[in-house]
Amino acid sequence: MPFKSNYRSNFHHSYMSRIFIILVLFISFIRCTTNDDQEGNTFFFNSYPFTYELKKISFGSTVPALEKGSLDRNETISFDSPDTFTFSTTTVKDNSPRSFNGTYVIDRQQKEPRIAFTYTTPKTNIRNCSNSHTEVALFKSDRTLLISTLLCDGPECLYGPE
Repeated sequence: MPFKSNYRSNFHHSYMSRIFIILVLFISFIRCTTNDDQEGNTFFFNSYPFTYELKKISFGSTVPALEKGSLDRNETISFDSPDTFTFSTTTVKDNSPRSFNGTYVIDRQQKEPRIAFTYTTPKTNIRNCSNSHTEVALFKSDRTLLISTLLCDGPECLYGPE
């Protein structure tokens, strides 16, 4: 009889250890996924509103890039709220500001996340190679945004935190 009791005790202990390990792994997995979901846009920005400004425009390898000091305008992209996924852009040229706004979507499935800006107010110089109202920016590892239309002979605009 003691053998049977000892066997049950070992079996019970082994069974409980396995359940405990599975439970710990499950909780760890759930916690990681919950943190990712709760991060939302804070993955990109620490606080809102968060503003990026135009730092450089380049036109390919044959033409020198224009740095912020030599640009003929100031341009900013402001991310208004993590809840509404809204943004606004403001361009100031010749002391005349022009503002546009819209919504954005973040695609984290790529090596470098992409942010698609869809304008809800008409903008004449949307940087893309089609006739859509959407611009796509790469969120680079150095926390800059890159909007490029080099494929269709347009500029490449680099934005950095203000």
